[in-house]
Amino acid sequence: MKETFYFSHDYNTRSDAKIKKLIQKHGYFGYGLFWCIVEDLYQNANALPTDYDGIAYEYRTDCNIIFSIINDFDLFTINSDFFGSLSVERRLNERNERSVKARESANKRWNKCERIANALPTQCESNAIKERKGKEIKENKIDFYVFWNLYEKKVGSKSKCEKKWNNLNLETQQKIIETLPKFKNSIKDKQYQPHPETYLNQERWNDDIQSNTEQAMNKLREFYIQSTQPHERERIHKIAKIFERTKILKYKPIDFNKEFMYEHLRACMQHFTEWEVVLEKFIFKNDNENKSIKQLFIEFKNLHRD
Repeated sequence: MKETFYFSHDYNTRSDAKIKKLIQKHGYFGYGLFWCIVEDLYQNANALPTDYDGIAYEYRTDCNIIFSIINDFDLFTINSDFFGSLSVERRLNERNERSVKARESANKRWNKCERIANALPTQCESNAIKERKGKEIKENKIDFYVFWNLYEKKVGSKSKCEKKWNNLNLETQQKIIETLPKFKNSIKDKQYQPHPETYLNQERWNDDIQSNTEQAMNKLREFYIQSTQPHERERIHKIAKIFERTKILKYKPIDFNKEFMYEHLRACMQHFTEWEVVLEKFIFKNDNENKSIKQLFIEFKNLHRD
């Protein structure tokens, strides 16, 4: 049977100013999703990948809602492609401290049993072992199904894969969960994604892979280098800043070239003194997981063309 822990739930959570803003925007549906995320953080050593599509799929909801809950209300801390909660971390530390004290207490009773071993050796040893098993905390590892669901390509022997996963230490498991979104995004044709067991056997988490954001920014950097006109370079720089602020490059590749970008944006740029502000607001309002950046640019042009 899988080990179960309980965590404290503050009865006045809804009175928190950040939670109130969350409820105002997403209702109690969003509030329920918040607690789903917190539960998963407790089960995974307070570290989950910023795989918004994967989380949304698991909760059967919209990717933009998950992105908003994690990013918009200062409820979670984000480190690169990983996020957690300061509150969850504090409670986990408190739980671990209590477990350490319980283990020390069990060890003292064990030592006492050893001193009177000649009196009741078998019964004493049995009681001490049972107490140590009950009190001593197990290494807090990441559940196999976090990897299994995140990897998505569920083929091959699941049982062998689970056994290999459980034999990994926590540090390696965390590295896998952190780097897996980059690994999957680097594979353009999913039929060439290795089986999960092969991925683990070959330690593919050690591959040197650029994230989607890094690849996209490198492409913009190429556009910048190729451009000879100062005004073109300025536009590329501003677009890069828009992408950075809207964070759409985390889950969308740049699917257009430099010529397309200027062909579709040049006309509407002339309508606004601060066109980048208008474009940024448009992206925030109209973006969804099914639209590519190219589609957003076309919609923007159609809305503001002559």
